[in-house]
Amino acid sequence: WYQRRVRVHRSVGKEPSGFGFNKIALGIGDKPHNPLINIGAITVASLIKPEDNSSDRFEACYTQYKALARGLRTRSLSFNNAVYLSERESGHRNYAIGHYLVNKGCIEGNTSSLMQILELYFQLCSIEADVRAVSLIGATLANGGRNVFTGERVLSKGSTQNMLSLMFSCGMYDYSGHWAFEVGLPAKSGVSGVIMAVLPNVGSFAMWSPPLDSYGNSVRGVNFTKRILTSGRGHLRHPFSSQGTRSYHTGCIGMDSQGTSSYHTGSTNRISQLTSLALKLARRVRK
Repeated sequence: WYQRRVRVHRSVGKEPSGFGFNKIALGIGDKPHNPLINIGAITVASLIKPEDNSSDRFEACYTQYKALARGLRTRSLSFNNAVYLSERESGHRNYAIGHYLVNKGCIEGNTSSLMQILELYFQLCSIEADVRAVSLIGATLANGGRNVFTGERVLSKGSTQNMLSLMFSCGMYDYSGHWAFEVGLPAKSGVSGVIMAVLPNVGSFAMWSPPLDSYGNSVRGVNFTKRILTSGRGHLRHPFSSQGTRSYHTGCIGMDSQGTSSYHTGSTNRISQLTSLALKLARRVRK
């Protein structure tokens, strides 16, 4: 994993950008600031099995996502073809980012290879998941890369550590510094309105509510997370008692935008407390 990390970060940095998620700009060393914004994600897409054909590259990524979320009784991951076609036809800024990366030497190849990279990026942006799957992916990260249902080692401990570090510093776009100060947990938001927050060695929770703030984060999701962690003292600087927090008892919680759907597994005191608080606060946040 260390060699893979070195290879990735030759092409993309580890720093917050200070810009919006779709800004066309590079950081020190003429490389994208981090992998969690558009310009960094497109660069990372160029590194995924570049010798394989397009379908195999996507299938490798999709298989990894399914392994992260495996164990739910219902199918919670799917591919949204309508979103893919929309991204492909109207993603002009991402096309501009791609050409900018080629011009700067961040991506090797010609226009044809760039289009294949952008195809993969658009496909990955079109994977659809419900909050149960997202919270389970977060729980797998909280569990050091091991799926909490199947016990399968999906990610190495080193890769999981790197991902959580980047999520902590860069996962909430240009709001990441505020998030780290006020919430203090690794998290990743998306412009669909989803937020996944991870409590390492404890569990995770996910919420989905589409109205976004100026940073591109879910308004209710940010508000909900602040309130649940203020009530439950979940900030990393104010941990619960360590009793019952072994990694193999990691749990997850999922909430939809109506605050009526919850899901959790595991037996830790902290997850039980968070579940109880989530159910109490969800309807208040909905208002």
